[in-house]
This record gives sequence, structure tokens and C-alpha cells, in this order.
Amino acid sequence: MDSTSTVQNWRAVRRVAVEGNIGSGKSTLLRLLKERSGDCLTVDIVPEPLSEWLGSDSTASTGKENLLEMFYENPTRWAYTFQNYACLSRVRAQIEAPTSHLEGQLNPALLFERSIYSDRVCFGLNSYQAGFLSDMEWRLYCDWLTFITEKLPGLKLDGIIYLRTDPKVCFSRLRQRSRPEERAIELSYLQSLHEKHENWLASTENDPFVPQAFKRFPVIVLDGNEDFEHLPEKQEEILMTLLKFLSKS
Repeated sequence: MDSTSTVQNWRAVRRVAVEGNIGSGKSTLLRLLKERSGDCLTVDIVPEPLSEWLGSDSTASTGKENLLEMFYENPTRWAYTFQNYACLSRVRAQIEAPTSHLEGQLNPALLFERSIYSDRVCFGLNSYQAGFLSDMEWRLYCDWLTFITEKLPGLKLDGIIYLRTDPKVCFSRLRQRSRPEERAIELSYLQSLHEKHENWLASTENDPFVPQAFKRFPVIVLDGNEDFEHLPEKQEEILMTLLKFLSKS
């Protein structure tokens, strides 16, 4: 199939976030898109700054402490610290990501593994409603996050790819990959995060905890339950779907 014949070759670099639950398949989707880069879509990936949270990045402000594991094991103590640092590291990664190498390429797109927007309306909100953040901590967190989203144009997105995945499927994948810092994650936590993603990206109803500005991004929903990693025909279908979506963003 000549994919380039069906979609106009745009010039501006699209900035798009891939959102979804823990274990929804985001990393796999991004890797496959990177492998297909150049076929009909030129992409670069900005992964989650996971190494900073795990303390494996020597430049991280947290030193060598595994902040993610500390949060999962004692969320009441570490939720505010983790949410602030997670958001800071995302902001740094998103605004510092170079795009000059994509300019002039075939349908260029810069894809982010999650964004600061899901930090607030999914993960931060979940911690607050679970009682891990106090009312004051939540207000402070929302205040400075609102400020930076309004003042930093580099955080603007052209669209969001929502990988919708059943929490039970996510939980099964977490158990299979068996990351040490994820041992404390329970199914109920994934179910709560799933509800937050649905309220933000799939619902048309107003949610007082979701700013209207966060609802203005174009969104495409992909089925994350399917094992597209081993289905070449499904990968081609996803690629074409994304190409058409991005051409309109």
C-alpha cells in the first residue's frame, strides 16, 4: 500500500501525546511507530523520564533514590513530592525536545509518552481523591501547573492519541513484565486511573476537576486490548489511522 498517496504531506511538525493507563501499551506503540518512521510518517519519540524517577539517571535531582518505588510503597508520604518532580521532568523533556531534524521530512511528528496534562487530571487527581494529597497540596500543585501551561507555549499539543485498555489487561501486563517498582500496584489503582482517563479523553460531560482547556485537544482513541505488536496488518491500520488524524490536527 502506498500510504503517502492517501494523505497530504504536511510541513509543520506535529506535537502529539500518547496517553493511557499503566500497562496500556504506550511504549510498544511508540516503538513500533519509530520502527516504521519514514514509511509515510517521520516520527521522533520523547519517552517518559522514567530513569529520573528511578534514580538511574545521574543528572536527576533525586540522586539515586527510586522515587517511583517510594511513591508506590508509601503514597501518603511521597505523593506530593513525586507529582511535583514527575511534572517538572515532563516539562523539561517536552520543551527541550529538538524538532529541527524533523523539519522538511515526510509528515513529521514529535510523539510524547504522556504529558503534563495527564499528570494533573489523571495521576495527580487520583492521588488527591485517594487522600494521598491534602487539600492544600492539591491547590498548590494545580496553581503552579496552571501557571506553566498558560505561560509555556512549548507545552501546547496538536493532538492526543488515547490508548484505551481494560484495567484487567493492564494488570496482567504489569505482572508479566514484573518491574520491581510496580509490585505494589493493585488492580483497583488501575481501575481508578482508567476512570480518570475516560473522564478526560472519552467523555463529553463536564468534569469540575478537568479544566476546559485540557479538553480542547483533538483526540483519537485506539484499542489497546489488541496485541498489535505481533499483528503487522493491525500495525498498518494504526499507522494509516494516525496519519489521517495528524493531517487534520
